Amino acid sequence: MGKFRTTVKSVTDARIYFHSCGAIFPLIEHFIDIGVEVLNPIQPLAKGMDAESLKKAYGNRITFCGGIDDQKLLPNGTPEEVKAEVKRVIEILGKSGGYILAPSHNLQGDVPPQNIVAMFEAALEYGKHK
Repeated sequence: MGKFRTTVKSVTDARIYFHSCGAIFPLIEHFIDIGVEVLNPIQPLAKGMDAESLKKAYGNRITFCGGIDDQKLLPNGTPEEVKAEVKRVIEILGKSGGYILAPSHNLQGDVPPQNIVAMFEAALEYGKHK
């Protein structure tokens, strides 16, 4: 990009919330470089997109949004499994900030309502809202 490189952050005060699905781990450093502040969605079943790898590589340089699997866990898991996973993801991605709890994508019709409730109950119990 050379000496004429312009980032979004150099020309505006806008907060940059970026949506890109799938296995985008190798691109995240570039997103940070151009001023992306929030990355959505975090799809934990995509290659390299697990909470541990993301937090280790990018720490608090970007905020992650998503991370609660909506392909297998939310439609097929029990409320107890959902709560356990929400707690685990909050403990990893939320350590020292930089996490917005959300499903890995839009909730579909196959997600039982009790699992949606379990996700929000766990967010209230384990989140840093207190």
